[in-house]
Formats: sequence, structure tokens, C-alpha cells
Amino acid sequence: MFYAVEVSKPSLGWQLTCKAAELCHALGYHRAMPGSPGQAVALDAGRRQLLFWNVYIMDSTLALRLGRPSVMREWDITLDRNIGPDVIPQPWDSITGFWIRHAEIQNRMYKLLYSPIALSRTPEEQEICARSLAQELVDLTMDVGAVHDAAMAMPSSSEAATPAKGKITGMNDMHPYVDKISIYTTLTLAYRAIPAPHESPSRFCPECVDAARYSIVLHQQAMELLKPDAYFQAIYIHW
Repeated sequence: MFYAVEVSKPSLGWQLTCKAAELCHALGYHRAMPGSPGQAVALDAGRRQLLFWNVYIMDSTLALRLGRPSVMREWDITLDRNIGPDVIPQPWDSITGFWIRHAEIQNRMYKLLYSPIALSRTPEEQEICARSLAQELVDLTMDVGAVHDAAMAMPSSSEAATPAKGKITGMNDMHPYVDKISIYTTLTLAYRAIPAPHESPSRFCPECVDAARYSIVLHQQAMELLKPDAYFQAIYIHW
């Protein structure tokens, strides 16, 4: 499913993700394990946890992108959202936690803003839901900086990219830009559900336009920084 997205085939990625989600549910990966297992069992449980949440992230992201409901329901998941460093090295455990939080917001966004039931609500009700989700995303932007500061301190990021250097040296250096763009594009979708002010020349509210413009600015910065490396540039564009 990751490969399908990387080669710009989101519909195929969605089909594979749905099958992966079905298998995760059949195997019970979405449920927390009771008791206190031994070290070997705990490591296996951690791998299952990481696998499940990666499928969940893909499901939520692709579902919103394609305008479809997520196949994974939050109320059926009892698995811990916190992935420890014994499962995935630091700071990727924290970054994965950020991705999970973002995916949970995306999961609810279709249901609350873009589903047939959501679209049948009054403009006032839609605005309440949209502003609530938008605030969650704004809060998320406050946390992502600290998470990626740790990622940029990793050894592979010792020559981390900055606007002055104008070069991306690896995945660790690329993620801060990609994640921030992802948040602001999702924020744009949240504000898009808010009706424009009365007699406004635009069909979008000012917050939606501001979020969209900032997303474009971040995108242009990322493209400039990724220019020396065609491989990472292709990955960024497809994702």
C-alpha cells in the first residue's frame, strides 16, 4: 500500500489498505493485550501495535483524500496509542504518535464535515464542528515543532537542512516540512466547511484562504529545498 502511494496510485493504495485493515481486525491487532507478557511476547505485541497504527494512518489519510469514510472505527480500538522506543527508535516513536493524532482528526473530519449526514446539517452546526476540529489541528502544530527538533538532532541529521543551506540530506530532514504541510492542508479542509461571511466576494472563509496560502508557501519552500535530490522530491510529491 505504501508503494502504491509512492507511484501515485491512491485508489490502489486504498484497496490494499482496506484489505490490510480487514486482516488487522480479524487478527485482533486493534485490541490491547491483557496481562503482563514476557519480553519476547511484549516485543511481538509492539510490532503488531506499530503495524496496526501504520495501517490506521494510511486508512485515515487516503479515505479523506478520496472522499470516503474510513474503514477503521475509533470506538472499536483499544490499542495503546503510545509506541515505546523498544519498538521503534527515538524520536520516531514520538513522530509516529504525532501521525496517529493527525490521523484521528482526519478520521473524524469526513464523518463530521463531509459525510452525507454532515452536509445535511445547518451551516451553524457545521461551523461549530469545523472550528472544533481546526482548533485540534492548531494545537497539534504547537507540538510538532518540539517532536521534530528531536528528530533533527539524530546523527543522520547532523547536516540537517536549513533555508540557508538549501539542501535536504535525508528522510529525517524532510519530515518537518512534510508534516507541517500535511497539517495545514488538513486545516484548510476543516475551514473549507465554514461558510463565507455574508456578502463576501469569496465562497471560502478568511481562515480557509489563509491556511491554503500558508500551505502553498510551505510547499514552495519544500520544493526548493528538495530540488537537489530528485528521489526525495518524487516521494514528497506522491505523498
